[in-house]
Amino acid sequence: LDNVTGAVYDIDYEKVFLLGRQLFPEVDRVYVYSDQTEEGQAQNRLVRKQLDKYTKDFPVYFISDTTMGTDDLVKELRDIYPLSFVILTIWQQGEHGGYLDRDVYCAMFANESTVPVFTALDHGLGKGVFGGATTSYDRQGARLGELAVRVLKGEPVRSIPVDTLFPVHVFDDNLLRMWRLGHSELPVGSPHRLESAMPKQISR
Repeated sequence: LDNVTGAVYDIDYEKVFLLGRQLFPEVDRVYVYSDQTEEGQAQNRLVRKQLDKYTKDFPVYFISDTTMGTDDLVKELRDIYPLSFVILTIWQQGEHGGYLDRDVYCAMFANESTVPVFTALDHGLGKGVFGGATTSYDRQGARLGELAVRVLKGEPVRSIPVDTLFPVHVFDDNLLRMWRLGHSELPVGSPHRLESAMPKQISR
């Protein structure tokens, strides 16, 4: 389109899946949770498409067509199979159809889970989510600000291509220690950032 620019971010569930398998090689299955909202189902279609090539050789369970409420999901995460990890996409619909704040539901589910919870979206980090591969909203906003300055200085919009921001690895530093993982075990040469949250007590 003419006279259009901007900054979009890439969502890469495959990168999250491979990261989890690298850091937790003992895991023999993965659970992916998405709610029934329009956004949740959109994320469910995306994650299924990106992970489809792995499902023939590795068990990946997509939980997306369920009507269970938040209390049921909390119970499920407390009793989840121990040699697994969770990829949480969107689960923002509460018990009676109301919507939960993203950081609230991420913190609630991640802190109740007895296995690591990963994300490809920029919420829940530093609030109980172990980590993942994300593009932060702050990073996207900063890039949009840079583009706006260029336009205000007179650069033609049509000469500025839409910029795609690719995800970087992000981890909760306290949860790395809790799961007995050192910084040296993180992906070599991969940019990453560390968040901080109050550690919870789970033995690995």
